[in-house]
Amino acid sequence: MRYSSLKISYGLFTGPDGKEDFEEIEAFKSSLSESYISLVKGIPQGRGAGAYHFFIDWFINLPLENYLKIVVGYLGGKAIDKVADPYLDSLLFKPLKRAYENLKKKNQFLEVNTLCLELSDSKIIIYSVNNVGILETLDSILAEVSKRFKSFWLEDHFPEEIHIPAIKDEKKSICFFRPPLGIDESFTDLSQSSYQEFWGLKYLRRDLSCIYDLKRNTISQEVKFLDETELNFFNDSL
Repeated sequence: MRYSSLKISYGLFTGPDGKEDFEEIEAFKSSLSESYISLVKGIPQGRGAGAYHFFIDWFINLPLENYLKIVVGYLGGKAIDKVADPYLDSLLFKPLKRAYENLKKKNQFLEVNTLCLELSDSKIIIYSVNNVGILETLDSILAEVSKRFKSFWLEDHFPEEIHIPAIKDEKKSICFFRPPLGIDESFTDLSQSSYQEFWGLKYLRRDLSCIYDLKRNTISQEVKFLDETELNFFNDSL
């Protein structure tokens, strides 16, 4: 039984001579199919505008807390028997990372723009920050989520969405937090340390959008986190 599946979409340039896809993309697809139920789909578009950047959606039929226990046990090397469970590598993205590294050797411009981990009770969305590799930093991010898991509760509510990182911004004297904007990002000082500053928490059942401050280990309801859809609506309303 496979616990996880993934979908990878990306924009690719289509010119007079047809699609300009990744070199060795078929080998990448074949490699993923050995460990996951997977779909890798290139979407024709113009040059630029994030072309050849991966948007990864990963699905696993486990509650977030159970998954994080597996992550911590695996990374710690003591709670889980890695040999006994053949699914652990796939749950920790090992096959994806290997296939991605091989593909990137042939396509140096390849980057992961967004990685969305959708579990049975919650969702974690991780955004690229100034070309910091998401897959390369994923283990440390998940370990940090596990460490702070109990801090996310508001009374008896847990966030349905966790956005990592959240970037502080301001327009017309209105302060808010948002995701990094990829090639449209205006802040040039974002770095790997941005993952350790603020996260966006969305409690959909309570219609709450909050900010988690990692340094203070506190949740603030005073300033909202706007996801990409909400941010576009906010910008149009100004």
